[in-house]
Formats: sequence, C-alpha cells, structure tokens
Amino acid sequence: MSARTCSAILFAACVALALAGCASPSAQVIARCGPHPMPAGAKKIALLKQGQPSPEDEALERAVAAELETRGFQIVPQPQAELTLACRAEENCHRYLRVVQEGPPFQSPPHVPMIPGAGYVVMEQRPLFPSPRRYVEDAVDVRGIRLQVYPTQQLLAGRFETAWEGYIEAGFELRPEQQQSLIRTLLDQFGRDFTGKVKLAPQP
Repeated sequence: MSARTCSAILFAACVALALAGCASPSAQVIARCGPHPMPAGAKKIALLKQGQPSPEDEALERAVAAELETRGFQIVPQPQAELTLACRAEENCHRYLRVVQEGPPFQSPPHVPMIPGAGYVVMEQRPLFPSPRRYVEDAVDVRGIRLQVYPTQQLLAGRFETAWEGYIEAGFELRPEQQQSLIRTLLDQFGRDFTGKVKLAPQP
C-alpha cells in the first residue's frame, strides 16, 4: 500500500470520527447573513426551481419544504412570496498536508576493509542522514447541503444577493436517513451568523 493511500485512509478515518462522533453526532455548520436583511416577520417562502434538478436535489427540496412548514412558514408561488429559497446537495473537498519520503536513506557501505589481506568485515548498515521528506497538499471529497435565501422582490429585479446563506457538512456521502436531521440542524441557524460544529438535531 502506498504512502499516499495510507495517508488518505488515515485522514478519512479521522474525518469520519470527527463527523460521526460516538454518542452525540455533530456536523460543521457555516451560516451568514447577506447584505439585504430579511423582511421582518416574513413567513411566505417560494422554492427556486432549478433547470434540470437531480433526483437527489428534488428529494432535498421536498424535505426542506416539509421542515419549513413545521416551523410556521408557508410555501407559496414566487409572486406571492416574501423570500425565495434555493437548496441543493453540494460536493466540496477538505485539503490536508501529507508527508512524502523522497528516495531511500543514505547508508554506510556494507563492507569495510579492516586489515590488508584479511578480507572484509560485514558492518551493520545504519542511516547516516534521515530520508529527505517534503509536505504535499492533498484533498478528500465531502458532501453537504447548501441553502440560500433571497428577498423575492430583489431577486425578481435580477439582484442575486442573499439575505441568508447556510451550509452543513454531511461527511463522505449524503445518506437519505440522515438528511432530515441535517436540514433541521441547519435551519436552527436560519437568519443568523454562525460558524462551528454543532450536535445534530434528532430525527422528527
């Protein structure tokens, strides 16, 4: 097994442990308010339709709409909406450094003459200098959910500036059984600025 493969497996295991946890699974959340504040008391939301959504994005959209309705929002056509929300499954990558050993270490000669005519004595081989090493950047892919909220009037005027945006990391794959928990956790930061790791909300 190559050094790169070992490094990638070790890093993947660390990330998996960090994301999954033991008794209390958690996930990284990034949420931030945009330049345009949300209308006060806004409760009517339209879902921004994608041109050719994947089955994964369609399922995600239904799950987000259901969670919003449990929180008192109304899903309405865009002309009636105060806010418009775009949601999608997203793939990103984590970058990390790994150590690469360049070439074998320098060693002492395996045979050293001791007395002329007496032959050679085999000596123990020891590295004279440590192996040359360098650090290289590598990456591992992770999945997540991104939500973007726009004031509808500004969006219809062609200004794509968010009122709020949130992202939650799911790990190496976005599993259907964890999707609702991730959405609930992300929407707990709706309309707020937040960056950090939080405990996942329980499934409904």
